[in-house]
Amino acid sequence: MAIRLRIELLDVTCRDTEDLFVSDTFYMMAVLAVSDTTRSAVITDPIKMKAGQTHAFSAPDAIVFDGPVGDREAVIGGVKAYEEDFAKDWTHKTRWAKEILRGLPPFSALPESLSAAANLILTAAGTVLDLQAHSDRDDLLGCLPLVISMAGPLSEEERWVFKEEGLGLSTWDYTVRCLITRSQIV
Repeated sequence: MAIRLRIELLDVTCRDTEDLFVSDTFYMMAVLAVSDTTRSAVITDPIKMKAGQTHAFSAPDAIVFDGPVGDREAVIGGVKAYEEDFAKDWTHKTRWAKEILRGLPPFSALPESLSAAANLILTAAGTVLDLQAHSDRDDLLGCLPLVISMAGPLSEEERWVFKEEGLGLSTWDYTVRCLITRSQIV
């Protein structure tokens, strides 16, 4: 039996910015896969953020995965959150996402451990994004490998936290809310 899995980014809340004196420019890369043919890569539009603000993700970027998955399969990959330090031409983000998909290792080359496979996919995607979009690297706010099982509630909200505490000047605290829905395909 196949299940349709949909992962939708809802909003991002900033409690502490990475930059001290100006707004952060927050964006995410998501790469998720079930097989060599069922996979997605999304780079969100940049969002200007100040501490205490919550912003919704724009409609074209909100859906990071929507597709059929076998009931014994898992969606693997992950998300990375960034703070843009160096301006880039965002009109190319669709091309960057396609290049990320081209740069992913084939499923036959992935380790058997789903968490190790998710890490490998996320690392490969980040490497391609760095090559495609960054003349200088943006600040990586966090990296979250994901293994999403088809066993679960029909609808669940998750919170992904990207946070750096410490003694240094550069700290941050972001929470991304997402909605995961599962429905049977008839």
